[in-house]
Amino acid sequence: MPDDMAGMAGKLPGKRKALLIGVPHYEAAGIRDLPIVRQDLATLQSALAESAYEVTTVGDECDDRMQGIAQTGLVKVRRALRQACREAKGVETLLLYFSGHGLHYQGQDYLVPADAVIYEPEDLQDYLLPVDIVETVASSPAKTVLWVIDACREGIKLEAIAGKAVGLQQWSQREIKLAGQKQFAVIYACSAGQFSYFSSGEGGYSLFTQAFAEALDPSHEAITLDEVIGATQARLNSLSQEHGKQSQTVKARYEDDAAGTLRNWEICQGAPKAEPEVAPLRRRQLGVPLPNVKLPTNFVPRPAVLEKVKQTLLGDEHSTLVVSAISGLGGLGKSVMAAAVVLDEAIQASFADGILWVTLGQKPDLQIELGRWIRQLDTSRDSYFGQYA
Repeated sequence: MPDDMAGMAGKLPGKRKALLIGVPHYEAAGIRDLPIVRQDLATLQSALAESAYEVTTVGDECDDRMQGIAQTGLVKVRRALRQACREAKGVETLLLYFSGHGLHYQGQDYLVPADAVIYEPEDLQDYLLPVDIVETVASSPAKTVLWVIDACREGIKLEAIAGKAVGLQQWSQREIKLAGQKQFAVIYACSAGQFSYFSSGEGGYSLFTQAFAEALDPSHEAITLDEVIGATQARLNSLSQEHGKQSQTVKARYEDDAAGTLRNWEICQGAPKAEPEVAPLRRRQLGVPLPNVKLPTNFVPRPAVLEKVKQTLLGDEHSTLVVSAISGLGGLGKSVMAAAVVLDEAIQASFADGILWVTLGQKPDLQIELGRWIRQLDTSRDSYFGQYA
């Protein structure tokens, strides 16, 4: 094994597989073809391969329209899904993806295969593929299954299905129920009441799939499922605006993920996250002398209280005037504690207007007195009051 590979051996991800199904052509005249699907398959395949996925595609094999329809009919698509789930022994992450048309009919979500017949409404369900593939997934040995659907599109002439409750924008709100110890999520390209849009013309693509592929690319920082969905949504928002399309919201449904295990599941390589730049601390010239206080050797630091005071002072925006008081019985070290706070370099570096340090008596009326100070010092900014005993 080469040295560079040996160093990566312990970092390689668990086995990953993906099945990408695209339906670019439709047999029925009432269903619009989606030639952009083939480009989507290629884009997503490339991104997944970079994250060590073993990728199988269905729907991009041939240029001939009729052959393409034959490759993506109902039987072929259902068989491909079952085979991918069945042959997933030892697979940590199995990603199933469908791009094409979809519709909602009598309370159920369906995908539209290439050979769907929509002119026989009494048998409509016989020609569609249910989105609910729980039984197929439940029998899979894969540890985690992601079912990604980019299918709620314009282009089906619903008048051809007269008298039936058919919709294109009514993806159901049903919960996922899956028996067995398996992680399962269904990810929709859009939410109820929305379409999944695509750019037209030569080189067109699905806005969702393009955003999803970019989020999966190893050059992006996203690694977990939750991060990938968030990055996809952010990029999708930009693409929608760029192409003048209405917004669409990615919808994810999870099988009982109360612990957040699936949301935090690593599904791609991801680029190393950049460490935030930390500005070097510097002492400010405050314009007033600071007392040269030396903390006594018998000073009890009380680090928890000191850290709480520091976080209060440092945690607010610089435009906020912060006055913090430390109260307690005499002899407990209030003044020395205040000195420790004031002399802290991080505190000094964060306050451009100086630091107010006042030692109060044993039982001061803090609320009234501090209110007076704030009004006298600055009435143009918001104030924050914190009391530590």
